[in-house]
Amino acid sequence: MSSSPSDRSDGRGPRLSRRTALTLGAVAGLSAITATGAVLWPRSPSEIVCADQRTGEEWGRWAASPGSEISLTWIHSIELTPWTDVFVLEESEGFTLARTEFESYGAGMPAGEANASVQDGKVVITDIGRHLETVNWIHSHTQQFTLTLDGKIVARPDDLPHHRPLELRSA
Repeated sequence: MSSSPSDRSDGRGPRLSRRTALTLGAVAGLSAITATGAVLWPRSPSEIVCADQRTGEEWGRWAASPGSEISLTWIHSIELTPWTDVFVLEESEGFTLARTEFESYGAGMPAGEANASVQDGKVVITDIGRHLETVNWIHSHTQQFTLTLDGKIVARPDDLPHHRPLELRSA
């Protein structure tokens, strides 16, 4: 019986050529780098999701990218005037509360904010910079909660379930 130079005499099967071994090593190394990169540099969110806080049931999913502005507007329960919180989708996960706007000042309103001004008859507080992993609220048709993404309404009050704890998260 003849043997080729790549056969092993110890019964462990054929020996790999140097080129094949280097190729397999390079592929394994690139796979490890790619896997490490996915952990160290998570992908940017490409969607936002509106879901029930308790059950996880999804009520909406919209394409978004880092820097997208998401506004949640409702009628304040005591002042009975519109209130809007503006969030910016972050590069990795979550949101930054960037701005809040309201028409009248009373119970539940922020106090002592440094960047407050009056614009077009509204009190506007900017540069808040508060990080939130999710945006949470109890949805109410009565309070007319409306969700806007980059200036376009994506969920009107009746599009989401009444009196349910909802959350907005990046995906």
